[in-house]
Amino acid sequence: MNNINPLGKTYKEFQEELEKINLEKTQKIQLGLVDDFNKKLDLLKDFDKFYAKNIGKLRNKYLKARGIAIEVKDLYQDAELNTKEAKEIIQEIDDIFGKLQKAVKDLGLNINDIQGVKEVSKVVANIEDDIDTFEKTEQDYKDLIKAI
Repeated sequence: MNNINPLGKTYKEFQEELEKINLEKTQKIQLGLVDDFNKKLDLLKDFDKFYAKNIGKLRNKYLKARGIAIEVKDLYQDAELNTKEAKEIIQEIDDIFGKLQKAVKDLGLNINDIQGVKEVSKVVANIEDDIDTFEKTEQDYKDLIKAI
């Protein structure tokens, strides 16, 4: 049947043209999907490059940081213990010094003639400065240790 429709084409010509239009649409749709697919693939390739370049670095940095954090923890624990002991000894030496001052005075001697008297003030002052510095930054150490 080759009836002519109102568009001036036979049914067969009309059907062929319609199939051609449908085929072009299908190809465009398929090409659009391929384009979308390839764009996503390109993004994945970028991620692959990122991971190839950075995951090893990240792991190495982590291991170094963890090692440093463990050292900080050990040093912190030593400093904490030494701080406690140093404070106790400073208190004890203050008590002894008070008794020593009284005894020296009773004997009519000069306290500065006793060995170590001049030095103890300087050593205690240094230790107290160090303890003060440690205690001011102690929370930083605790935070770091808690993070590991």
